[in-house]
Amino acid sequence: MPKHTDATLLTDRGTTATGNTNVINVYFVPIDPRKPEVSRPATSSLAATKEAITNAQNVATGPNGKISANFLTSKVDVRDNYDSSAQAKAKLEMYVQKDGETTRTKVVTDNNEDTDAISTIVRNAEQGNGTSYYKVIAKTTDRSGNVSDEAVVGWFKVEEKGKPTVKLVQNNQDITLSDSTPETSVPKVTVYRGEKAEITVKASDNTGKLSSFTTSGLPTG
Repeated sequence: MPKHTDATLLTDRGTTATGNTNVINVYFVPIDPRKPEVSRPATSSLAATKEAITNAQNVATGPNGKISANFLTSKVDVRDNYDSSAQAKAKLEMYVQKDGETTRTKVVTDNNEDTDAISTIVRNAEQGNGTSYYKVIAKTTDRSGNVSDEAVVGWFKVEEKGKPTVKLVQNNQDITLSDSTPETSVPKVTVYRGEKAEITVKASDNTGKLSSFTTSGLPTG
């Protein structure tokens, strides 16, 4: 008679000790102890290190002021021992961190890229001082709940777009001059023959530095 079974229980079930068979369901649950891995693809357009950055890694916003879709998610490889690449990438997280800073911005959640967040970072850098450098950090979680180590999967730079400002001082007022100012709107300075004119022109840049300053078209003699 099977263990933990007596005649009364067999009778209740309409069977006998001879004809009774106990069936035990056994389930095997695989254990996945290995965490997934994230890395920079060899073909990535992002630089492997800050020192390797060239003009090819210069990132700029488009005419709409935004970065193209999938700017970062297409630049990371994900591997796992059980899950497929697509399955292991489903929980992909990515961050952008400016060189020299400790804070970072999350720009990818569950493999969904926040284009607005990335575009804001680039736009702010374009209006900043000089060239800014950024590293891209990634990690993911597989279906077993294993979290990968964080990895730097690339570097890029953003060059400022802010142009220097030139102003003409006239009647104690600063008048900004630019290439887009119509000629009819350009302020005129009248100097009569034999007079000495003092014309004040101010030039400035958001970096606080100017490499050169030249003028042309001024009368002589």
